[in-house]
Amino acid sequence: MAARLSHRAHTLHHDGEQLQARARLLQDELMAKLTTQSNQLLYMLSVMTAVLLPMTVVSGLFGMNVGGLPLVDTPVGFWVASAISLAVAVVVYLFVRRLGRGM
Repeated sequence: MAARLSHRAHTLHHDGEQLQARARLLQDELMAKLTTQSNQLLYMLSVMTAVLLPMTVVSGLFGMNVGGLPLVDTPVGFWVASAISLAVAVVVYLFVRRLGRGM
C-alpha cells in the first residue's frame, strides 16, 4: 500500500508540474498577444497624432489675435488654410505609413 501511495504521489507531482508548464506557456502566449495588441493601438495613436499635428499648428497660428497674418483679409483665406493643413496632413500620413511598412 505504501508503494501504491508513493507511486500515486509521484504521479500527482508529475501531473502538477505538467499543468504548471502549460499554464506558463498559456500565460506567455497571452502576454505576447496583449503586447501585440497594445503596440498596434499605440501605433495608431502615434499616426493620428502625427496627422493632426499640422492642423493644430495652423489653427493655433491663425487663432492668435495679432495683425498682419496672411490670408486674413481675403474671403477664401479660411479655405486656403484648410486646404494647406489637409495637404500637409495627407503627406504626413503617407510618410508615416511608408515608415510603418519599412519596419
